[in-house]
Amino acid sequence: MAIKLIIFDLDGTLVDSIDGLATSMNKVLASRGYPQHRVEDYKRFVGNGIKKLVSRGLPEDLRDPETVDMCYDNMLKAYHEHYAVGMSIYKGIDAVLNELTAKGVILAINTNKNQVMAQKVVDLFLSQWNFVKIIGADANYEIKPSPAAAIHIANEVGVKPSECIYIGDSEVDLNTAKNAGMHSILVTWGFRTEEELLAHKPEVLIKAPSEIMRYIG
Repeated sequence: MAIKLIIFDLDGTLVDSIDGLATSMNKVLASRGYPQHRVEDYKRFVGNGIKKLVSRGLPEDLRDPETVDMCYDNMLKAYHEHYAVGMSIYKGIDAVLNELTAKGVILAINTNKNQVMAQKVVDLFLSQWNFVKIIGADANYEIKPSPAAAIHIANEVGVKPSECIYIGDSEVDLNTAKNAGMHSILVTWGFRTEEELLAHKPEVLIKAPSEIMRYIG
């Protein structure tokens, strides 16, 4: 069956955003005298939204709801200022988005980044492509791996889940696709290692954006 819709994760799939996340959270930690983390460490913290990243970044004995909420508010302020630090589209993504567009495949984004920040990233780095829907964590849907947003996107454009591919860089994206009844592709250029991804038995695992085109019927 031909694929009519592709839903992309954002961070770690379309854009490399880890430097901005690390810079912002380390500023929050430094302001409170807490230990900071390496950029590589933040790749283990991401995937379940910024609030979960904040919790994972705090010392284990300081992850009470009050501290997490306070640091989350500070993180949002810092991230609005520093989100674009080191950010770029992954090499080869532009060519694939051009080819998918030329083939008439519908494009959308579903991310656990909050809605305002997701839109800012798309406006700055991905505005030349038509994403019919961009759904983030503040858009009245449960965050991934809930399939609510993905199913809403498919329904809105009149496409069956079996005609969709969900593409992401983590087990969260894989489980979102499974829960939505969609095909899935996991990518190795994001925030999880190939070994970590293989442990979750992905339907398809690719190492370069150009490989996406093999799975468009």
